[in-house]
Amino acid sequence: MNLAGFCRNCLSKWYREEAGKKGIEISDPDAREHVYGMPYSEWKDKYQK
Repeated sequence: MNLAGFCRNCLSKWYREEAGKKGIEISDPDAREHVYGMPYSEWKDKYQK
């Protein structure tokens, strides 16, 4: 994602902000889970070394 000029965390924040503009409240952890496809803590354990 860094090749596209943004990271997954930035994308999840943008997703949350845009949802808020449409009247949909979503938490940061829920937005990250949507972007990562799994809970962020699980993704970190699985892929970050």
